[in-house]
This record gives sequence, C-alpha cells and structure tokens, in this order.
Amino acid sequence: MDKYLLTMRIVLFALITFYLYPITVKSQRHYQLNDTLYVWSMQGAPIYEEADNPGSKIKTYYYGEAARVVDTKIDKHKDNRYIGKDFKFSGAMVKVIMQKDTGYVYDGYLSALRPLNPRSGNRGIQLLEASFGKEPVVTEKTRTSNGQQGEKSVSEYGKNIRYVKELKGNCTVETFTLNNVRLNGAYYFMMTVYSNYFLKDADSIEEPDFTQNARGKYYFTVKSGAERKRITIQKSGNTYEVSSFECELPE
Repeated sequence: MDKYLLTMRIVLFALITFYLYPITVKSQRHYQLNDTLYVWSMQGAPIYEEADNPGSKIKTYYYGEAARVVDTKIDKHKDNRYIGKDFKFSGAMVKVIMQKDTGYVYDGYLSALRPLNPRSGNRGIQLLEASFGKEPVVTEKTRTSNGQQGEKSVSEYGKNIRYVKELKGNCTVETFTLNNVRLNGAYYFMMTVYSNYFLKDADSIEEPDFTQNARGKYYFTVKSGAERKRITIQKSGNTYEVSSFECELPE
C-alpha cells in the first residue's frame, strides 16, 4: 500500500509539473497571449511571414510600435542573439500583429515597458520626466562609510520603473529598477536612456559600449563630451537594475 501511494504521488507530481510548465515558461518571458509589447531596438524589428525563413520578411517596424501577441506556443521557435562575445539574449520568434501585418518577430527586440517619447529631445532622467511627467521625489540625507554627507532621492515612473539617485561625496549613482522585463528589455532601456538618440542637436551618436560580463553583471561605458560614465546591468530578484556611476575630479 505504501509503495502504491508513493507511486501515485510521483505520478501526480509529474502531471502537475507537465501542465504547469508552459505557464512557467510564459512567466519567464514576461508576456503571454494577447499581451501588448513594444519595439525598443533602435535598429527596428523585422516581421516575417514564416518564423524560420529569413527570406519571408514583410517589413521592419521601428521604436515605439506596438505588437499584440497572438502566439499560443511562444517558445516553439527559440532564437539566441549576441550583442557581444559574452552577451547573449535568449529569445524566440513570436507571432504578433503589428498594424495590419501578422507575422513573426524576434521577441528580444520587444519589451513590455511603455516606450519613451522620442520627440522630447532629452536623455537620462529628463527623458523619463518628459515621457511620464515629473513624479514626486522623496529625498533624504545620508552618510557614506567614510563619514561624508550625501543625499538620496527616489521617484516612480509608471508601475515598472523606480529611480534612485544617490550623491556620495563627489560621486553620483543612479539606479533604475525595472519590473516586468528580461535582460533584453533592461539592455534596450539602458541604451535608450544613456544614448543621445533623441537629442536634436547631436552631431554624432553617443551610446554605451559593452565592455565585459562578470558572472551575469554586464558592464558598459558611455562618453559624453569630456565625461565618461560607467553603467552596469544586473538581475536582482525578479527585477533588473540599470545603474550608472560618475565622479567629478577634485579641482
């Protein structure tokens, strides 16, 4: 009888795992059937009639375009893309509707985050303020480990973006905590916020360069004039954190 009960428990566990597995996969993807995603890649997102046929391209949709997921087998056409030697996106070709076109798009170019305003002419936190409106800021005084006075301010932008700015001596640390995104979403958010894509008077492109992957923590640098900023992306629980570090040299 004990062996029979043990066998039945194992079978029951296997059945539960089998039926819950697709839900787990969708949870990892952060989207499911009928969800709306948005193009975040500045190079655009090509849409294809067939998932496995590069020659079936319909057209390319660009930053901010909406895509409604109509795929019931999201992980059927898995596809990995590399940004750098040690920087890989794990994704899939997913069936979507974009305007009047129905086809397959690489989901690594898409994010559930609402796109920012490309006409704002801003970058950094000013870009978020122009896109979401200026949010209430909570500020508190802090003290660094070596006794220097500092300041910390916190604000929220929508349901999925939390912004923290810390002044530590002559250094400024910014951290965006992003909910409901994967690594690709955090990457394209970082590229959009810290590049000069939307600046109207820019005469050349300034965007973060990937430098290394240190055990899942991704490092970038971006130069703006004479200034150089260090940026990192790392997973923190169910969120991703995009942080930048910048220090003023003493005069």
